[in-house]
Amino acid sequence: MAFLLKMVSTSTMVVGFLAIFFQTCELIIFRSANNGFKEPDVVSAGIWGGIFLVLFSLLLVNNRLRDTLAIQGLAAYGILVGLTITGLYSWSVSRYQSAIANCGNINISNVTLCGRVALDSLLIFCGILAVGLNAATTIMASTFALD
Repeated sequence: MAFLLKMVSTSTMVVGFLAIFFQTCELIIFRSANNGFKEPDVVSAGIWGGIFLVLFSLLLVNNRLRDTLAIQGLAAYGILVGLTITGLYSWSVSRYQSAIANCGNINISNVTLCGRVALDSLLIFCGILAVGLNAATTIMASTFALD
């Protein structure tokens, strides 16, 4: 079971780092964009959510959490983080969905809309992975507390 704990925790850590990276890329690339495209970036859910995922996975890997309820509570919060990231960037994609077919022709701060679509899609994927990994952690919390 220790191997499974390390795999789930390491995967959660990687998802957290990726969310931080992709959100930082969006903030840097689209910093001068008009307010119509920046609303999801102002929240920076990828950064604060990614930091939480990394810290939670570090606590699990280093066996700092011994209480089943603590693990389940933090994993439930991780699920909420994943849902927030997924929901926020799904909303972002839905706002410009009609323009995706011509995304190569639409520029936002000297970057085509296709770049925005790619980064938003990657953040949605990170959110989905965060939900799945934290759901698995919630289910297996009692075995993780015993390791």
